[in-house]
Amino acid sequence: MAVKPKAPETRSKFHEKVNPDTGLTDRQERFCEEYLIDMNATRAAVAAGYEKKTAAQQASRLLTKVKVKEYIGKKQQAQLDKYAISQEKTLRAAARLAYSNIGDFLTINREDGTVAIDFSRVGEDELAALDAVEVTELPAQTLVIGGEELEREVIKTKIKMKPSWPAIEALMKRLGLVKEQVEVNVTQRFDRADMSEVARRVAFMLRSAAELKKSKAESGHNPKQSTGGKDAGNSKS
Repeated sequence: MAVKPKAPETRSKFHEKVNPDTGLTDRQERFCEEYLIDMNATRAAVAAGYEKKTAAQQASRLLTKVKVKEYIGKKQQAQLDKYAISQEKTLRAAARLAYSNIGDFLTINREDGTVAIDFSRVGEDELAALDAVEVTELPAQTLVIGGEELEREVIKTKIKMKPSWPAIEALMKRLGLVKEQVEVNVTQRFDRADMSEVARRVAFMLRSAAELKKSKAESGHNPKQSTGGKDAGNSKS
């Protein structure tokens, strides 16, 4: 009787051996590393070796695992420490843009209504809201004042402010003034803006690190106790 050849192995090249230091399998660790790149859980699952058709479900399941949350949280905290990123600094940077006002750079003559750009009164916070400053030297002008001709140097200054709405949006989310459904729509609208994308990722990292810290405090988590029925169950892929 002919023996039917065995079907080729189709499982991922990553072995399902659990790393005793993290409590995760190779694929789970790979998922975490990929997820940290762009926070795209579905793409991370595919890159980690999970089937594409079930990647979204696998990703959602993985992100609920305690060990996965801990691994991602530690990696994110390491990134924050490396670049000296803190919640206070991030909120202050967002506030600089959210409360920026072009009037900070203007001097208005109340008698004739003329306006002139004036940097003498601005500080670090105001300057952080500037996107560009363009200075152009124009040909000198001759003025007649009191019958006397005077030559005046003319310099044209143009300033461009950074958009404040993405910063306002981030602060509104932070303060809980935007509902979840609105958050998703607004995030998609600003995905094209590099500055807004970076701010979104940093905010997510800060929030995840804070949630991890809170979770440990509430559960009295001890990193040395890495064995047990519940944790062992979380190690399955």
